[in-house]
Amino acid sequence: MKKAIRTVGIVAGLGAVAWLMKDRLLRVPDGGDAPISGFRVPDTNGHKVPTAESTITDDDLTKIVGIGPVYSRRLGEMGITSFKQLAAAKATELADNLEISAGQAEDWIGQASDLV
Repeated sequence: MKKAIRTVGIVAGLGAVAWLMKDRLLRVPDGGDAPISGFRVPDTNGHKVPTAESTITDDDLTKIVGIGPVYSRRLGEMGITSFKQLAAAKATELADNLEISAGQAEDWIGQASDLV
């Protein structure tokens, strides 16, 4: 009886691990007959994927006080990836798109201008 309980526990544990790791497994391509890649392609969910060219010109917007990873990503979605672009942005447009106060947007633009 103890062996049966132990076996059931091991099988259940392996099933739980497989279920937790399901997103790490290769996805089946939508093309039907298309070959399955040996490597998992990251799903960017529409986010900009860094390239060699973009990493050279992109600035770390999190150096600005008040901008963390979330606002940095949201600014990137707006096409703002450098201090120069942020310094040239309009405070009202930033405030509306990011749902922040106009004063906060002006502060970020001022800090970006100092860093350019």
